Amino acid sequence: MQQIALTVLLIVTMLAIGMGTKISDFAALRQHKSSLLLAILLNLLVVPVLTWWFLSMLPLEQPVVLGLLLCMLSPGGVAGPLFTLKAKGDVAVATLTMILLSLLSVMSAPLTLALIVGTKKTLAGSFGLFGSMFSTLVLYLLLPLAVGLLIQRHRPLFAARYSKPMNQIANLLLLLVVVGLLLAKFSVFLRVGWLGLGCCVFLILLNLVIGMLTSSKPLLRRSFAMVAGIRNVPFALLISAFYFTDPLTDASALAYGFLMMAMTYLVALLWGRYPEKQESLAAA
Repeated sequence: MQQIALTVLLIVTMLAIGMGTKISDFAALRQHKSSLLLAILLNLLVVPVLTWWFLSMLPLEQPVVLGLLLCMLSPGGVAGPLFTLKAKGDVAVATLTMILLSLLSVMSAPLTLALIVGTKKTLAGSFGLFGSMFSTLVLYLLLPLAVGLLIQRHRPLFAARYSKPMNQIANLLLLLVVVGLLLAKFSVFLRVGWLGLGCCVFLILLNLVIGMLTSSKPLLRRSFAMVAGIRNVPFALLISAFYFTDPLTDASALAYGFLMMAMTYLVALLWGRYPEKQESLAAA
């Protein structure tokens, strides 16, 4: 049931993003190549290394550390462009960045995990995991996005009418998935502890700040902050199931996902509600 909900969530979200974005919007991304490259570097390398260094200094159980680290190794959550829309950022930039991070993290996460944690199994199984995740990326992300873009181009009135309701459905599905997973593992979730939950909050804020540092342009700051703030928690859970057996690892990733959605959504709403004030502060 949870797998079905995740699949529907991915398809609806990417279809809604495509229906709300013009194909011509992606042509303007060529002038932001340096920011895109910096976003990739920060999300795939700097954030995981900083996370491992920070968590290694705290008296946390190893499964908790691994669960949080897996989230940091998995950028490109599908809600990033959706939250960018609410924050009144550049949705085209956010969408492309999310797609690139999703694709690259499939290849980089197992290898980075092997280098940081020293788990030999990550190297042995990285290609099998890549094949599975690449198929998911094409079927559930790229294909619905392409369909949405075509609808927007050839049926703009239809896209304008139904893109907003689909965004709302995607938000509801995402909330139901995270809450459902947490309820299913609630007893284990309690074992994460206050220190673990505090680390979740710190890492969420860290990602938002690092995203804002990616560009000096106000609209792009919003886009990169939202994309960096939303990690690909389903992918982190897949890695956990593939490499680790302690349920506390899953619980830590779920706890992070729940707090991530709540905090980032609130930031997006506040950012989008006061665009002029936020723009002036960002440019200061």
